[in-house]
Amino acid sequence: MNIVLRFLTVLLCVSLNPLAFSADLAAEESVDPPWTLRGDGYIIVTKSSTAQNLEDAAIPDELVDSYVNDINITMLVDYRDSPVGPYGELLYMPGNFRFADGKRHFSITRIYVDSLASLEDGRRNWGIPKELAEFSFEPDGRDREKVTVRADGEVFAEMRLTTFGPPFPVNTVWIPEIFRTLGEVLNGWTYVFALSGTGHARLVHFEPLYFDPVYFPDMNQRHVIAAFRVENFTLEFPIPEVFETP
Repeated sequence: MNIVLRFLTVLLCVSLNPLAFSADLAAEESVDPPWTLRGDGYIIVTKSSTAQNLEDAAIPDELVDSYVNDINITMLVDYRDSPVGPYGELLYMPGNFRFADGKRHFSITRIYVDSLASLEDGRRNWGIPKELAEFSFEPDGRDREKVTVRADGEVFAEMRLTTFGPPFPVNTVWIPEIFRTLGEVLNGWTYVFALSGTGHARLVHFEPLYFDPVYFPDMNQRHVIAAFRVENFTLEFPIPEVFETP
């Protein structure tokens, strides 16, 4: 039951669309939480071995000993509206960990965005370890697209996603807060925060074409349980609880 609730939690949270990358992106004035974001995109739920995640998921040293590998979550997100403007995002959560509040939470261990403002505020506000990347999207038939992600001038992720089926509503009010709470550790501090949001989801067929594990977990080494496109979501990132990391 816990795995199902955690899985439904992440179903509400994120998605992505074509966003151009600019090498001369510059962060503007910082924006404190809370944030309200809107957009649509993809969520891929997978299962993989603990050894695989320890190898390529960039789990922080502070969290390794408490790692529980239940399900893995990958998200490809298009925030069309945010306090720092539109931006794209690709992220991975390998499972759950025990944090300074004494509870277990999912944690983002790999994440790329194409906005320097999002990178800097994501690190500062919630301890999310964002890095810069470039996204490109190619339509590949009806309800299907091919997505390529680059960092340091090199392609590190390539995937094809096909959306199908009727939409169905998703809402975090159906999920206990403990199962939609994330924890992050960065630069000696721990951040804990509960997401909330609404949207509509459709099913997706996910094809991982290429992933370089130096940059992002190799999705070809993971078994896809389910995949979704969440459309027209609204997502709330609150003021987090902040603790000194033990």
